[in-house]
Amino acid sequence: MPAITTYTFSQGIFGTVTVVHRQSGGAKIVADLDVSQVDKSALDTVDANCASAVVSAYKWHIHTKWTHGDALTSGVFGQCSLAAAGNHYDPDFACGPNSEYVTHDKCKPITPLYNCTPASYATNQLACERGDLSGKVGDMKVIDGKIYHSWFDEHYPAVKATPEWNMLLHAICNKATPRVACATGVTTTAPFFATSVGIIAAALFVALIACFGLRNHPWVGRFYPTNLVVVAGLGLLALVVYDDVVVDLSI
Repeated sequence: MPAITTYTFSQGIFGTVTVVHRQSGGAKIVADLDVSQVDKSALDTVDANCASAVVSAYKWHIHTKWTHGDALTSGVFGQCSLAAAGNHYDPDFACGPNSEYVTHDKCKPITPLYNCTPASYATNQLACERGDLSGKVGDMKVIDGKIYHSWFDEHYPAVKATPEWNMLLHAICNKATPRVACATGVTTTAPFFATSVGIIAAALFVALIACFGLRNHPWVGRFYPTNLVVVAGLGLLALVVYDDVVVDLSI
C-alpha cells in the first residue's frame, strides 16, 4: 500500500508537508503551511537582504542530515544550519551549488553549469538534484500568510533512502535564500481495508476467484470468460481509485 511521509513544522512555520509515495513511482506532495508567524526581525538579522524584502515565496528542498536526534523534530533558523541539517540530497551527482557533494571533485566542473527548472527536469530528470524540489516542481508561493498547494514529482526519491532526511524551507529575499524552518518526516502506510474502496477491491478479488472456480457451472459458466474479464477490470479500477483518489483525500 502507498507509504505516506508527513513533515510537521512546529517552529516559526506551522503545518505539514505530506508526501504520498505512489506504488507506480513518483509522489504527490501537499503543503499546508502557515508562515504568518515567522519572526521577521530574526529573519532580517539572519540575512540583511530580507530587511527590504517582502517574502512572498519559499524555496524548499530535501536535506540529508539531522543532528538533533529524536529530541527535536522541527527547527527554526540556526537549528536548520548546514552543520545541523546538511545540504541537498543528490545521489546522482547533479551537483547544484548546495548539493551534499558540492565539495567533491566530481562536482567541481558541473556545479557552475547546474540548471534545474521544471522545464529542464521535464526533459531530463538527471538535470536536478533529487532533493531540489523547488527546482523540480517550483517554489512555494505565499498567499495571505499561507502556503497551500500540491505538486507531483514523477521521480521523487524512494522511501527507503530517507533515514536522516529533513524538509527545509528557505525564504526568498531577492537573491538571498536564508534557511528558515526544517522538519523531519514520519512515514506510515496508508490503510487498505479501512476504506470502503479497499473492501470493494477485496470483494471483487473474491468474485474473480469465484468466477474462475465456477467456470464449468451450468449457469455461471455461460458467461465465462466475459464475467472474469469484467470482474478483473472492476478490481483494477477499484485499486486505481484507491491509490489516486482515496489516499489523496485522506491528506
